[in-house]
Amino acid sequence: VATNESWDGSSWTEVADLNTAKKYLGGAGASNTSAIAFGGEVPGGVTDTTETWNGTSWSEVADLNTAREEITGAGILTSVISAGGRVATPRVAVSESWNGSSWTEVGDLNTARGIFASAGTDNTSAIVFGGYDGTDVTAVVEEWNGTSWTETTDLSVARYGLRGSG
Repeated sequence: VATNESWDGSSWTEVADLNTAKKYLGGAGASNTSAIAFGGEVPGGVTDTTETWNGTSWSEVADLNTAREEITGAGILTSVISAGGRVATPRVAVSESWNGSSWTEVGDLNTARGIFASAGTDNTSAIVFGGYDGTDVTAVVEEWNGTSWTETTDLSVARYGLRGSG
C-alpha cells in the first residue's frame, strides 16, 4: 500500500500517499514534516526508489544504488544510513549513506540480513540489531561510526521483525 498517516500527539490523520506503493521498505526521519522512505518490494520484485516527505507530499528523489527489500535505516531527512536487506533470495550486507541528495555505497555490515531494526541520529552514528540471515533468526548487533560497522554485544534473544527508534 501507499497509505500514510501523521501523528499530531493525540490522533492519527491520513495524509498524502507515497508515489510508489511498496512493502518491506526502509525509512528515517525526525518529525511528521521531514522523512525519507527507500527501497522495498513492489509487484514483480524489489525497488530502488527513494521518496522524501515535506509534511505535505512525497517527492521521488535519487534512487538507492542497490534495489532491495527488508532494508533498515536510521537518521534524519538529510543524513541517513541504510543497511542490509534482500535482493531476490539472498540477504545482503550492503550499506548506503544519504547526504540529502544522493546515496553513496559505504562499508558493508558484518552480517548480511533483513527484517531487522535500527536506530540512530544520522549517517555517522547508528545501530542495527536482530534480523533474519536467510537461514536463522539472529541476535547480532552492529554499531556504525560513519566509516565501518562493528559487532557489539548481541541481543539476549534472537528475533526479527522488530523496530527501533532514537
